[in-house]
Amino acid sequence: MQPYKLLLAASVVLYPTSLSLPALLFAQHVPLSGLDVLAWGWWGLLTWDPAWYANPAYVTTIVLIAMRRFGAALVAGAFAVLVGISSFFAQAWWFNEGSGTPITALGTGFYVWLLALALAALGALFAWKANKAQTAN
Repeated sequence: MQPYKLLLAASVVLYPTSLSLPALLFAQHVPLSGLDVLAWGWWGLLTWDPAWYANPAYVTTIVLIAMRRFGAALVAGAFAVLVGISSFFAQAWWFNEGSGTPITALGTGFYVWLLALALAALGALFAWKANKAQTAN
């Protein structure tokens, strides 16, 4: 099996796994699971926290690889990782319109999610390089 397929398989297993794990931790609130963050994180655009948008970029990466558009998949995967990394700068989660609840730490779910994004991007890179080498011959 080609290395990029192994990376993608691992990514596709890790992504849904991350949804069941705690992603955001708080001092005075129960942790949010990855699924909670996936369901409500799109609101982050209103609070200048774009990390949620790594999710559509991740799905785009997987779809583009399936379509054998490896160069475009690499761009989408790199974008997903870069936007996902912006989570390190998130300071609060808004449970209501009153005020944000400070995030004390990123949970295991976040790191598994980020690993899934990185493996998809790496898989796209390996696929692009293999395809480039094959077309050169």
